[in-house]
Amino acid sequence: MLGEVFHSAWMHFSYFIKPQKWSLLYRHYLLGFMVCGIATFRANRQPGVDAVYPFLYDSKTLEIENVGFIMVQLKINNVSAKARDEIFRKMDPYQCNLLLPEDNTEDSTFPIPIIYIVFALSSNKQAVTQQLYEKPSEGHFTSYNFWCLGYSPTILQPIQSTPEKWKEMIGKADQWHMFYSSAPDLLHSELTFSFPFLLFHVPNCLPILSYHLVTYFPFLSPCDLLMTCSYYL
Repeated sequence: MLGEVFHSAWMHFSYFIKPQKWSLLYRHYLLGFMVCGIATFRANRQPGVDAVYPFLYDSKTLEIENVGFIMVQLKINNVSAKARDEIFRKMDPYQCNLLLPEDNTEDSTFPIPIIYIVFALSSNKQAVTQQLYEKPSEGHFTSYNFWCLGYSPTILQPIQSTPEKWKEMIGKADQWHMFYSSAPDLLHSELTFSFPFLLFHVPNCLPILSYHLVTYFPFLSPCDLLMTCSYYL
């Protein structure tokens, strides 16, 4: 069914950003993100959504009328059917600032179908189910709502051959260390070098930190530079 509905949808992104304001998730800004190959996390304390993946619908032309989106939430525990309904209601794109009434057509309908995905990662079951709920929205739109239980390569392909390490990562306070250790050996050094300050991997942070210190504080002696780096690391 989804294959028929979205057979002419196109999506590409190579990295994420985290906006500083709720308003930056508005659909018109998503077009600019697509130009740069960006998907986006939510802004701080923004309710109803954790990540947004924009896509083009029925055209490869980068114009606002072609922009749709996937809305994602990440949960640790599975919840009751009633609680699921409430989660999906709070993902309403008008309440989450992704859509405004002027995005609708003359019959007050947003023409591009939306995908909602909620992951309940710590469930012992492994399943993907489609769920219906009553939309309290000020506008009319079609959404395909999916509740994803557990973790497995069939649900999250990056898990691949290390699901046991991903299981350990769920609910951990220091998840970035677990994330890096779950990567295959060939990717581990590449990840730690690409995102050194997420893990604060000392060998990779040191040259970056040293470069910025030398650039902005050229008067530092080698000894001062070493002591300053040691303080931050």
